[in-house]
Amino acid sequence: MAHARDTAAGYSWLFILILGGGVVALLGVGAAAELRPSPAAPAPLPEGEQLKGAVWFLICVVLLQGAAIALLLKKMRWRERAERVLQQEREGVNRDLELRITQEVEKSREKDRLMLQQSRFAAMGEMIGNIAHQWRQPLNMLGLLIQQMQMEQEKGVMTDRLMEERVGKGMELLLYLSRTIDDFRNFFRPELEAKPFKLAQVVVKTVGFFEPSCQDHKIKITIEGESDLVFTGHANEFSQALLNILNNARDALLTNAPAMPWIAVGMRDDELRSVVTIRDNAGGIDVDIMDKIFDPYFTTKEEGKGTGIGLYLAKSIIKRNMRGQLSVSNLAEGAEFKIII
Repeated sequence: MAHARDTAAGYSWLFILILGGGVVALLGVGAAAELRPSPAAPAPLPEGEQLKGAVWFLICVVLLQGAAIALLLKKMRWRERAERVLQQEREGVNRDLELRITQEVEKSREKDRLMLQQSRFAAMGEMIGNIAHQWRQPLNMLGLLIQQMQMEQEKGVMTDRLMEERVGKGMELLLYLSRTIDDFRNFFRPELEAKPFKLAQVVVKTVGFFEPSCQDHKIKITIEGESDLVFTGHANEFSQALLNILNNARDALLTNAPAMPWIAVGMRDDELRSVVTIRDNAGGIDVDIMDKIFDPYFTTKEEGKGTGIGLYLAKSIIKRNMRGQLSVSNLAEGAEFKIII
C-alpha cells in the first residue's frame, strides 16, 4: 500500500513537471512575441535576436525540467530498492521467529513427555505395592483352600462333588489375580487413539487401584454420587491425573495425621459437563503456596521424597488434553480439588 501510494505520488509530480514545463515554454514563446518593438519604440532589437532569446529560455526550462525528472526517478528507484531490502529483512525475521517458536513448542512438548514418563515411573512403584496388597488376601485364601483339600483327603471325606467345588473356588481366585495383572498392565499402556469412555467407570477403577495403599494407614476412601456422561479421550491419562491428586491427598494426611483420616471422591453431572471432586481432612493448603502447587517441580516434601510434577501433570492433562479445568480450594476440614470436564 505504501509503495503504491509513493509510486502514484511520483508519477503525479512527473506529470506536473511536464505540464509546468509546457506552460512555461508557451509563456516564453508568448513573451518573445511580445518583445517585438512597436512603431514608436526607439532602437528595437532585431527580430532574430528576440527569437534566439526565446529559444535559449525554452532550452533552459527543458534542461531544468529534465534534471528534476531525473532526480525524482532516482529517488523513486532508491525508495523501491530500500523497500525491497526492508521486505527481505522482514521475511527473514519472520522465518527466524517461526523457527524459534516451532523449536520452543517442541521443547515444551518433549519436557511434558519426560515429566509424564517420570510420573508414570513413580506411579509404577506405588502400583507394584498396590498389587502386593491386592494379591495378599487372595493368596492367603488360596493357601487355606489347598490345606483344606489336603485335610479333607486325609480324613477321607473328599468327594468328587467337594473336589469340583474346591477347584472351582481356586480357579476363581487365580482368575482374580490374573485380572488384576491385566488391569495394571493396561493402566500403563500408552493409548495411541482417543476413545469414548465412561467417566464413572474410570473413577471407580482408579480408586480401586489406589485403595490398597490407604488400607495400611487406615485411611478411609469413599466414592459419592455418580456420572452418566461419556467422553472421548485417553482414559488412562485421566486416570493418571486423578491418581496424582489422590496421592497428594494421601501424603497430606500422612504428614498432618488427623485422628480419623479420610478421602472422599465425588461425582456429579452439570448439564453437559461432569464435576469430580477430591476432598480430604488433612487441614488444607497454606494460602501462601496455594498459587504455586500446580507449578512444575514445586514440592513441600523433604528432598528425595517428592518430584513436584504430580499436580503439574494432572493440570496439564485436564486442561490441555481434555479441555477441562482443575482448581483447588480450602474447606472446613481440608482441601478440595475440583475437576470440570
